Amino acid sequence: MHILTKVLSHTLSSDSGLGRACLAGLFVVSCLLPQAALASGSHSQVVELTQQLESLLKDTSEGNEVALSAIQRVVLSRSESLKRLMRESPADVAQFQLPAALRDRLPMSFSESVEAPFSQSGELEVVFRDEESGKAQLHYYLKTSHQRLEILLTDPRPGLRTGMQVHAVGTSLDNLLAISSGADLEVLAYGGTADGSASGSSGLTGAMGAQQVAVLMVNFTSQPEVPWTAQQVEEAVFFQANDFIRENAYGQTWLEGDVFGWFTLNVDPAGCPSSDIAVAGKQAASEAGIDLSTYTRIVFAFPDTGCSYSGEATVGGSPSYAWFDGTITNAGVVSHELGHNLGLYHAHSLDCGADVLNSSCTVFEYGDVLDRMGTATAGHYNAYQKSRLGWVGEFSSAELLSPTVSGTYTIESLSSQNAGAKALRFPRSVDPATGNTEWFYVEYRDGTGADGFLAGSRYEPTVSGGVVVHVGEDADPNSSGLLDMTPNSQKYDMDDFALAFGSSFTDSVSGITISVSQSAAGQALVQLDLGDGDSNVCQSATPSLQVLSASTSAAVTAGTAVDYRFAVTNEDGAACPGANISLVAEALADWDAVFAEPVLMLAPGERQEVILTVVSAASSTAGYYDINVKAQHESGTLSASQVTYVIEAPSQQSDVQAPTQPLSLAVNVGRRKADLSWQPSSDNVAVAGYRVWRNGMLIADTSTNSYSDFDYQKGMDYQYQVEAYDAAGNLSVPSEIVSTTDTSTTTSGGGSKGGGKGKK
Repeated sequence: MHILTKVLSHTLSSDSGLGRACLAGLFVVSCLLPQAALASGSHSQVVELTQQLESLLKDTSEGNEVALSAIQRVVLSRSESLKRLMRESPADVAQFQLPAALRDRLPMSFSESVEAPFSQSGELEVVFRDEESGKAQLHYYLKTSHQRLEILLTDPRPGLRTGMQVHAVGTSLDNLLAISSGADLEVLAYGGTADGSASGSSGLTGAMGAQQVAVLMVNFTSQPEVPWTAQQVEEAVFFQANDFIRENAYGQTWLEGDVFGWFTLNVDPAGCPSSDIAVAGKQAASEAGIDLSTYTRIVFAFPDTGCSYSGEATVGGSPSYAWFDGTITNAGVVSHELGHNLGLYHAHSLDCGADVLNSSCTVFEYGDVLDRMGTATAGHYNAYQKSRLGWVGEFSSAELLSPTVSGTYTIESLSSQNAGAKALRFPRSVDPATGNTEWFYVEYRDGTGADGFLAGSRYEPTVSGGVVVHVGEDADPNSSGLLDMTPNSQKYDMDDFALAFGSSFTDSVSGITISVSQSAAGQALVQLDLGDGDSNVCQSATPSLQVLSASTSAAVTAGTAVDYRFAVTNEDGAACPGANISLVAEALADWDAVFAEPVLMLAPGERQEVILTVVSAASSTAGYYDINVKAQHESGTLSASQVTYVIEAPSQQSDVQAPTQPLSLAVNVGRRKADLSWQPSSDNVAVAGYRVWRNGMLIADTSTNSYSDFDYQKGMDYQYQVEAYDAAGNLSVPSEIVSTTDTSTTTSGGGSKGGGKGKK
């Protein structure tokens, strides 16, 4: 498995002075920090400013305006230092949180400038920003009912994409959310878009068929120019980019839609505020009577504002979003960003020194010079990318060969629209802990169709004279890697990356040997030696696990049983005895996922179909849920796959029942905060969350039955009330009002059921 070496910032250990003492209560000025923790200026600045803040609060008397002014300066300086730390080293931030006892002593007016612990669920948004400098920025955002936070973390789990329902735990300040590790960003369900089988037999949901695209041409009150016409945009998007995508997908995917505008937005384009542009653009379209709900791809095209990026796009999502800063008439950029919208990451190249592939390769983000997800002027997406989209493979009109025995195989040009096999795919290694597989992909490019860019390029001699080899992993959509099959051969090493006709390559990990020759124009012969070995010696292998079908492909109501049909094959050599293969499905704790036959005894080469029945909990919310499935050989090797169970959202007509009234609201008042708690409401489908009101003003939206109000001010009278809502927007009867003054505590109970429609 290839590895991109990362340099991670220092993280304070839990037994450091700060971990033991500084967070135990009041900030302890004398606590000692490990020297490495202070290597960053932001670390030491936060510590120093926190110490200053504690000293000022000790000496402050109420009404002392001079002292309050000094506190304000320190709080604001500390806030800026902490935000720098959040971006530089998000894993460290939790250990520098302001202690609660110190926070409670701050004047209420400063609370928004101080970080707070965060634990909330919402929808994930993953956005690629393609910089004109050749660098890529990958951003993560958490969208809740009332805010959009940029997630900062150093080790995101592979495969995150727009539309996932996640629960995040971390530290928030302004619009930033620092998370200590990838484990603190838990995927709950897949909304908007979902992967199919991890084996590559089915593609990303939404990547097949007509893609309904709405292009909104927008400009700004400060920059009202209109550099293109609707006809020019139509030519770039619905003709040139559409032709590219239709050819790549072998006619299985294409673009349809409309161009709207111009719309002039009252948005300052300085700083490239993509989210603000999207909000204002959609509002302008709505006011013009345009129904964007019928489109799955929303594009914002605006004049060149001097942004650092040429294009920006969400990875997946339904709807997905893309932004073009003066580049909408460049079909190469359009098809690159729409590739992100379909669910693709960038196409990389690997430099492994003197080796073709090893465990310490350098990864070049845009290094695949053949793939438009690597270079906007390049051609076809590579075979790994196409397999993720479902454009090649078992359920596609284009064949992807997956050899399990040694032999000679014929592949035709990847750009060919004929019915022949487009590429070979075979396993290199399997992670014994997870069952995730790294695959070799072998393809042939002959410069036809969208690959015509190769003509006259410096890559034409190597590409036309051999085959191209990539690696990619099932579980990591960001793992596409172009290999240099002739390492260290010349100064510009990636100029001759193909495996030339008449040559061979043997992989040191798998023992697989690839030999190639050209059989005819537009075709290549690939001879594979998969290490089958002596026919009299047992060659044990990882079993194959293939998703065949589901009893329904539509969304179902919670609690519905869905059957998935799998094919399991014992891939052991003929000299081996029969083997037990165990089948396991991993679903949520309150779901049922059971195989009709959990253990199969299969002879070498024997294939058997088996049914997995999945029943969701009746209380499950709408969304896409991936069920991980594993087939384990008695020798310990295993293969993994996935199926996706989709729960439909209750319609406005079918779900008109509101959650029950929140009961027993209790408010416990401290010096600078009020802690609220109440009995959970119930609902015929599920309670989506609670709204917290103070003196008739909405102050919070929470998914739990408790909330801490840090804006509580001594001497003020407050009235608190809570109401529950469900996913359909039904609102409960509000709880009884609880009034507080100073440190009094009041509890209410009782109430009646009922409620009506409302909007969250």
